[in-house]
Amino acid sequence: MRRRGARTGTWRGTTALAPVALGALVALLAVTVAQVSPAAARPQPSPPGLEPIVFVHGLHDSSAAFTTMLQRFRDAGVPDDRLWAFNYDSRQSNVESADDFAAFVTGVRLETGAARVDVVAHSMGALPTRWCISFGPCRRVVDDWVSLAGPNHGTNITVTCLLFPGEDGCPEIAVGSSFLDTLNAGDETPGQVDWTTVRSTADQIITPSVSTELEGAANVVFDGLAHNDLLTDPTVFAKVAAVVFDGADPAVPAAVAPVEAAEAPAATTPDVAAAPAERAAARTRAILVTKLDVVPDGRHDVGFSLCRGTAPCRTFALDDDADPALGRRFRAADLTGGTYRVVARPPSGFAVTAVACTPVGEGEPSRGRARVALAAGAKVTCTFTVARTTSTTTTSTTSTSTSTTTSTSTTTTTTAPPPPPANDALAAAQALTGATGTTTGANRRATVEAGEGEHAEAVATRTVWYRWTAGITAALAVDTCASGFDTVLAVYAGPATDPAIAGLTEVGADDDSCGTGSRVRFASAAGTTYYVAVGGYGGAQGDLVLRRQLVGVPVSDAFAAPRTLAPAGGTLEVVTATATAEPGEPAHDGDAASHSVWFTWTAPADGPVTFSSCGSDHDTVLAVYTGSALGGLTRLAGDDDTCELGARTGVLATAGTTYRIALDGFHGAGGTATLTWD
Repeated sequence: MRRRGARTGTWRGTTALAPVALGALVALLAVTVAQVSPAAARPQPSPPGLEPIVFVHGLHDSSAAFTTMLQRFRDAGVPDDRLWAFNYDSRQSNVESADDFAAFVTGVRLETGAARVDVVAHSMGALPTRWCISFGPCRRVVDDWVSLAGPNHGTNITVTCLLFPGEDGCPEIAVGSSFLDTLNAGDETPGQVDWTTVRSTADQIITPSVSTELEGAANVVFDGLAHNDLLTDPTVFAKVAAVVFDGADPAVPAAVAPVEAAEAPAATTPDVAAAPAERAAARTRAILVTKLDVVPDGRHDVGFSLCRGTAPCRTFALDDDADPALGRRFRAADLTGGTYRVVARPPSGFAVTAVACTPVGEGEPSRGRARVALAAGAKVTCTFTVARTTSTTTTSTTSTSTSTTTSTSTTTTTTAPPPPPANDALAAAQALTGATGTTTGANRRATVEAGEGEHAEAVATRTVWYRWTAGITAALAVDTCASGFDTVLAVYAGPATDPAIAGLTEVGADDDSCGTGSRVRFASAAGTTYYVAVGGYGGAQGDLVLRRQLVGVPVSDAFAAPRTLAPAGGTLEVVTATATAEPGEPAHDGDAASHSVWFTWTAPADGPVTFSSCGSDHDTVLAVYTGSALGGLTRLAGDDDTCELGARTGVLATAGTTYRIALDGFHGAGGTATLTWD
C-alpha cells in the first residue's frame, strides 16, 4: 500500500506557553528555545532509524533544561532539524498541555516531512505526552517515548503545590489524583510506541522512584543520581540515545557506548561522538517484532523461537490475556541482515490460524511459523493469530441378539473456530451502494493477509473490507462510531477489478476520532473505486456499524461561475482536490493558485464579516477581492495558517457590495475544505 506523503509547506510559528510569573526571561526562552532548529530549515530525509526528537520539560521548567543533552546529540552527529524542544505552561492541566503538544508535533512533522517523532520527557513532561498518546492523536505518530524521572504513578512530595494555588498541573502529579487514575486505567503502554522509562533510586522529587515505571515498558534503573542529574549524566544520555537511534534494544544500549560519569558531566561527550563507524554500524542493525493477536483465554501463554540458520534459537513467550509478567509483543532489535524463522508453540488446545508479516515476510500458519528475509537496517513486524481448537465426541453403538455395547471416544482436532467473515480478504470486499447509508457486520475471526501492513498507523489485525465506486465528485465521510469495539479505519483508492494490497493508495485513515470509533473524510472522484478497511485495534473484535454520508458538494472552480454564499452567514463543506487554477488568476495571499474555488457574498448591511477555512483537512489559503473580471480584481484581505492549517480573514463590508472569495490549497494542497462566514 502506498501512503500519502507527509504534507509539505512551511509551519509558521511555535506554540510556546511561558508562565507569566517568570517574566521576560521565560518569555524570551519561549521564543528562542522552543524551536531548536531554524524555522526556515527545509525538510531533509531522516538519518536511518532516526526521527525528529521532541524534548518536553517538567514542572515550572523550560526547554533550557535540555541544553546539555541537546549539545550531546549535536556532538553525536544529529542535525539540528532533528532536535525540537516543546515549551508549555505547566501550570495548566496536563490535559490542556496534551492538546498543545499534539499541535506542536503536527508542526514538527509538517516542517520536517517526518511521519513520526521520538519523545524524551523529563519529570512532569511525561504526563501530557502520555495523555496525548493514550487519548489523543499522538498514538499514531510517536515511535520511541522515553520518560526521565516521570511521575507516571504520582509522587508523595506534592506539599509544594500549596505554594502555587490556582495551578491545575501540580496537583495532578499527586499519588491517587483523578488525572493519574484515568491515565493509568487499562493499558499503560498502548499502541505501537516503544516505551522506555528511566529512574534513579536516589530521586528525592519523585517518591517513591518506582512510580516512574510502566507496565509494558523497558524500565531502566540508575543509582546515585538526583532528579535533575538524569538530564546531564552521560551514561543516561547513552541510554536515551540508544533508544531513539532505534538500532538497539532499549534494555541493552548498543547504539551508544556507555561512558563513565565525569566530574563535569556537562562537558563530557559520550564515545558515540568519536566513533562514527560504530554509529553507522548501529544504524544498520535490523529489528524484528513479533506480535500475538488472540482473544484473551485463561492465561495460556504462547512460546516462540527466533532462529537463524544453525545458530542457537532465541526463545520468548507472549501473553494471551493480562498476565503482568508478559506482553503481547517481543522486539528483537540487535539483529544483522539475513533470513530468520519465527516459530510459535501454542499450548495444548490452541493453534496458529494466521501469520502476517509487514512490510516483507512469508507466513505459514499450517506450520505455525514465519520466514523473514531481514535486510540491514530494516524493521519487520510479524503478527501471529492464535485460536482455541475444537473437540468433537463420537459415540458408536453395536447391537447383537444378546447384548448391546456402547463405546464413546473423544477426538481433539486442530480445526480453527468457524470461518472468518465473507469479506475478510480484499479480493472479497463487500460492495457498498450509494454515497449514503449504514452497513452492519462483524470482524470476529477476521485475519490479515500478506503485505497488509498498517491501517491508521496501527498494525493490521482482524480486518474486513468494503468496496465503493464513486458516482460523483464530492466529500464523503465514513465512520465506525457506533461499533461495539475499538476500531481502526482506512480508505484506499484502487482498481475496480482484481485489487491487490500493493496496488492500493491511502486517501484517509483514522483511529479513535469518536471514542473508540474512527472517522475518515475524503474527497471522492467520480468513477474511482475505493476500498474501506475496518480492523480491530490490538486485536479487538465485535459487531461493527459502518456509516457513510455526503458531507461536501463539488463547486465550480471557474471565476465566472462562483457559488453564492447566503448573506446571513453559514458553513459549507467543499471539495477542492479536483479544482484547477485559471490563466491570469492572482496568487492568493502570496501563494500561486493551484486548486482554487470561487464564491461571492453580497453584504446585507455595513459591518465586519469574517471568512474562515479552519477545520479543513489540508493546508488552505483565503483571499477576499472586489471586481468583476479576473484580471481586474482588487485584493482586500487574505490569510494563511491563522488556525494551524486553516486560514481566517475578514473585511469591513459595505451594504450592497459583492465580494469575491477565493479558497485555495497552499502549495498545491487539495482535499475537503470547510468554509465558514459570519
